[in-house]
Amino acid sequence: MENLSIVPSNIKLAVSAENLAARIHREKVLANALAKAAGNYDYCLIDCPPTLGVLAVNGIFAADRFLIPVTYGRYALDGVADLFAIISTVRETETFAYTIIRNGYDSRTTTTNEFIEEQLAPYTANVAKTRIRKTESINQAAINGEPVFTFDPRSNGTADFEALTREIMELQD
Repeated sequence: MENLSIVPSNIKLAVSAENLAARIHREKVLANALAKAAGNYDYCLIDCPPTLGVLAVNGIFAADRFLIPVTYGRYALDGVADLFAIISTVRETETFAYTIIRNGYDSRTTTTNEFIEEQLAPYTANVAKTRIRKTESINQAAINGEPVFTFDPRSNGTADFEALTREIMELQD
């Protein structure tokens, strides 16, 4: 896609992670590398694994804002408090910018939706207004290894991600 650069992971990243583990200031490696490339990009998204390895710690240290996807399910918020504690420890501060993204919304599951919305109530100021609906176009795009924007430009999934993108960009202004 035009104006989009992606740096995919591969097996060499595991080797790099092992090498990083022994370095001094290992949590700053990604932040330092991104600082060198700062003028070349408007935004940089770092997708971290849901583990607390050296790669995730680097992502936490380098981030300006955390986007935390939460699905509509019983255990959706179980890890959020733990994540906040980890971010606070790595960043050595209780204050950081984050946005919770509601993902996989299905208007037919009203009881589940009410439960999740109740659980999100303490975070209301940091919950994105946009909800990403559960759609087949998102699933099919992922299966085909293609962005939903090009797979099905007229789908609800595309509309939701476009709205979310605008919302997140407005937070950065």
